[in-house]
Amino acid sequence: MRNAGFTLIEMLVALFVFAVISTASVSMLTFTLRSQQALEAASERTRELELFRTVLKADLAQARSRPVRGPFGDKGVSFFGAADLTDEVILAFTRAGWENPGGAAARSSLQYVEYVLEDDVLIRRARPRLDATPETPVTERQVLNGVTNLNINYIASGVRRDAWIGQAGAAGALPDIIEMTIIHDAFGEVRQLFLVAGDL
Repeated sequence: MRNAGFTLIEMLVALFVFAVISTASVSMLTFTLRSQQALEAASERTRELELFRTVLKADLAQARSRPVRGPFGDKGVSFFGAADLTDEVILAFTRAGWENPGGAAARSSLQYVEYVLEDDVLIRRARPRLDATPETPVTERQVLNGVTNLNINYIASGVRRDAWIGQAGAAGALPDIIEMTIIHDAFGEVRQLFLVAGDL
């Protein structure tokens, strides 16, 4: 008659089965966590790209042909679009519709904005007064990371240009459409069109 209990072989088989199940469970859990992290990272990059598109679209939809003066009195143009990335500023213009919640300070609804590309980061700069002085503060906001290259075309009356210098009051001070092609480290080539509203 056999005594109650497990033999050594049965114990080893049970431990082996338990080890296999545990390894599979840990591997599945690790894969799930990594997939979730990758999905969250991709979602964050997508949200960032959409936010950039929204910000630039709002800026260009309010563009106005109003020139501004630089910090030392130099007169600028109403709309500047660089031909390539050798210029520090790739886009610069005046926009309307700058909200002033509560009317805390008397100021214009016009705002000078510019976009620059620094170390694969697209930055939006703005200042509270159109005509600047050396003491005029400038606010910066990173609007898109991972930009490895950037190309902009300016379209007006069906004609495409690779640069734009618009003078206020002149015909064609502002382009009609901006075509922006971004080479992004996560999404590859992203091409977008933006309407430029101009003076209404």
